[in-house]
Amino acid sequence: MGLKITINTIKINNEEYEASLTTPDSYDTNLYLRKMVDLEIDFCFMEVSSHSIDQERINSLEFFLCVFTNITHDHLIYHGDFRSYLNTKKRLFDRLKKNQKSLVNIDDKNGIYMTQNTASKTYTMSMKKPAAVSYTHLRAHETKANLVCRLLREK
Repeated sequence: MGLKITINTIKINNEEYEASLTTPDSYDTNLYLRKMVDLEIDFCFMEVSSHSIDQERINSLEFFLCVFTNITHDHLIYHGDFRSYLNTKKRLFDRLKKNQKSLVNIDDKNGIYMTQNTASKTYTMSMKKPAAVSYTHLRAHETKANLVCRLLREK
């Protein structure tokens, strides 16, 4: 499994690469994805920053599954206000097609808003409310990434 980690490190299997951005530019992203393909890695998890959406750094990528966990007020200087920030993040889900999937945390009050215009197959997740996926479904040894892998394999 390839993993793009938020703390400016990209981890591919046991190798780590320094990154200056949460979501690298499209050239670097494609270099890392090529490396994962060459290593026959099935899944890549990456955080897609609002900056990368706004700056169109991810436009060449097609995601099989996009996950919304939560949104906070941490990028308001860049976006100007919370509504602009929220709508920028929402663009990731708006671009998904019918053959793609989304998983949305409905414990966050903005969760349903994120996927209201998506064409993707949408799953809900929650710790507190009835949802397609409950955190109680996690096995003792299972991480959120493993849960997502199970969803990816689902028909």
